[in-house]
Amino acid sequence: MTPLPGPNASSLLQGLGLFAFLWVAFGAFAQAVWLQWWLIPSRLVLWLPLAASCFPWFLATGLVQQAATGRQRFLWWLGQTGALIGGLLLTVVILPQLGFVFILLPLFPLILAILSLVNRSVNLAWAYGVGAALFWGWLLAAGFPLSV
Repeated sequence: MTPLPGPNASSLLQGLGLFAFLWVAFGAFAQAVWLQWWLIPSRLVLWLPLAASCFPWFLATGLVQQAATGRQRFLWWLGQTGALIGGLLLTVVILPQLGFVFILLPLFPLILAILSLVNRSVNLAWAYGVGAALFWGWLLAAGFPLSV
């Protein structure tokens, strides 16, 4: 294994810019169509811990796809989507009261595909990891009925 390359200020700023771009792009239609995009204070407090918990996954995704071909990226997207959908299906089987997650399942492959395209465009692991984790954390805080 090669050592994990450290972040630099430029990639972290690009990650914040990536989050801002995704936040505005999705938020432009989300507020009127499918979810309350502006977070209430109790959900805003949960946003950064949720993003921090997602960060290792997105950083790893950014690292493994940095020099990947289109076919390899598709296979990574397929694997990620399968793992996420499988985990959520297992969650619904174990906890039937979370059946609303079943309705959201078709959105996850689409969102992960968009993030995969963004990863290809950015092609900087730390920038992608920061931006995608902040965005995914926002999606979780905005879209799921969390106990707040």
